[in-house]
Amino acid sequence: RPPRSTLDRSSAASDVYKRQFHDKIQYVYSATSLIKENVNVPLIGFTGSPWTLFVYMFYGQSPKDFNSIQSYISENSRDAERYLQILTDCCIEYAKRQVQHGADCIQIFDSWAGILENNYVDFSLKYVNQIYEALSGEVPLILYNRGKLLSTFIHESSFKAYSINSSDQIENYIDEDITIQGNLNPDFFKKNEEEIKLKVHEIFTKFKDRKKSQNAGEGITNIDCFNDGSSDCPNANATISCQNIFISIISSTHSLKKFDSFFNEQKPRAIATNATADTTFEPN
Repeated sequence: RPPRSTLDRSSAASDVYKRQFHDKIQYVYSATSLIKENVNVPLIGFTGSPWTLFVYMFYGQSPKDFNSIQSYISENSRDAERYLQILTDCCIEYAKRQVQHGADCIQIFDSWAGILENNYVDFSLKYVNQIYEALSGEVPLILYNRGKLLSTFIHESSFKAYSINSSDQIENYIDEDITIQGNLNPDFFKKNEEEIKLKVHEIFTKFKDRKKSQNAGEGITNIDCFNDGSSDCPNANATISCQNIFISIISSTHSLKKFDSFFNEQKPRAIATNATADTTFEPN
């Protein structure tokens, strides 16, 4: 937990924190340049939201319960806001440098948004809105928010593109002037080839004239689904094929591309470099 005694409130100290931060992750920018030089598809950069980063700083790991952090921000709201602003400034510069090194789009993961209830705007949304305002003139930005329905904050958000999770309903937002990414349940990848093909064509038929980019609504945790066939997926090859189909990059003017030719091409539509987690993911 961030102790109050160690919170230096001076702007000079904040500048030092930011310089140290960027010095430590210079390898991310180098890796982004290297990837961009070797691919001919759009490159998606990533950052965690300030709130999500704050949660990991507070607990030092994925939290098991949220009582401690709820108490902390309630009793120390000004200190929490100072931390969040420092993190926001770091995230803005972090995203900008990814763009400078070749990222064509930035996706922000507000993975612990669901911890916040009535105070979501105060402790998370207003900070990711700052990131949007700082970069919206440079590249498209996508906001992924886990644990909250888009309808609860869409009218207070600056974003024009959202990745929604599997618990939300795309149909609720398809007439909004926004772009939607998502929200296929990753368990669907365990289906057989025929079911996967039918689902792909169903999605295309329903959303072909909308601002919609297909993607999974949650992280894929069963990595066995993408191994050499010795998995619990009924058809691993079909799963990998659709994995390639569903990974795409969006902007406020891009809509879903025709899926028909994707089955034969077996090529990634985009590459996502998950710099926050220090991993790079390239579809087969």
